[in-house]
Amino acid sequence: MKVPAHYKLNRALVAIIAWVANRFTFRSSDAAVDLRRGRIRKILLVRANFRLGDSILASAAVEPFRRCFARAKIDFVGWSATRSLFELLPISRYYGVTRRFPQVCWHYLSLVRRLRRRRYDLAVDLSCSHSALGSFIVGLSGARWRAGLEKKNDRWLNVRLTRPMSRNKYRALPELLAQLDV
Repeated sequence: MKVPAHYKLNRALVAIIAWVANRFTFRSSDAAVDLRRGRIRKILLVRANFRLGDSILASAAVEPFRRCFARAKIDFVGWSATRSLFELLPISRYYGVTRRFPQVCWHYLSLVRRLRRRRYDLAVDLSCSHSALGSFIVGLSGARWRAGLEKKNDRWLNVRLTRPMSRNKYRALPELLAQLDV
């Protein structure tokens, strides 16, 4: 089966960005965090891949965060095509990501700039996998606490979570949220 050119280009761009990041940035030190005691007013949840099913699974994380942080503003970063899935959920903003080339290059720079302006207290990569894009967005969001899985793309995170024991995507997210005490 022939791999489409945009997939090859995407892999090449991710590899180049990872190489540059590893060469020219420092690894963030781990932060001890008790989210219940910290004053959390703005939360960014990220599930930035291009699969409908993964977006549906990630939508289940909004409610637990809303229960734990009733007064916080919760924003979500996900695939632009799944924006309508989140319309009735208790979130303030939905940022859609795209993979259309060549707009994608400027889109991510613009997205990071907008996220940094919001000054989030907590940003969480909900991918439960090796998603470089999710780690990139969370890490560069400028949030005080940047949480995600401990993996090769975790250099900008300061709250590193262990990989859930379950390989099942339905069970992995609740395990991830439990590590955050959500």
